Amino acid sequence: GWVANTAHHGGKLVYTYGVGTPNPEQDEPPISQSMLDAIADPRARFFLTDVRPVLRDRCMGCHSGENPAYGIDLTTIAGLLTPKGDDAAVIVPGAPNESLLVQVIDWSSMPEVRMPPGDDALPDDHIDLIRQWIADGAVWMDPPAE
Repeated sequence: GWVANTAHHGGKLVYTYGVGTPNPEQDEPPISQSMLDAIADPRARFFLTDVRPVLRDRCMGCHSGENPAYGIDLTTIAGLLTPKGDDAAVIVPGAPNESLLVQVIDWSSMPEVRMPPGDDALPDDHIDLIRQWIADGAVWMDPPAE
């Protein structure tokens, strides 16, 4: 009983509160308005201002670094587009419903594999942002350096 109880609370600490999970991405400086104004493609601005913060704050804690969870690295577009073994790529630009990322964050579509794990589902508006980003072609841009 002690092990099961400890494991349950440990999982809650990790997945709900991020305790013990390295996430250097959360410490990046904010993007200035002048830098955003210099980005010509509105899809790239949308990614940087709306989508990337969701991925950074809710996903990259586990899906980054040398050993990302399930071998899925969400810190680069290559990590999202590279097929994982026999599986398809994590995202299919232009096709959100075919994208594994959308399937696992929309808990109604794949209840057996739910991300983020635990009881802390992404809000519908965050899922809608990711769907829209993929539908618009999944334009990726790394945050500009100051």
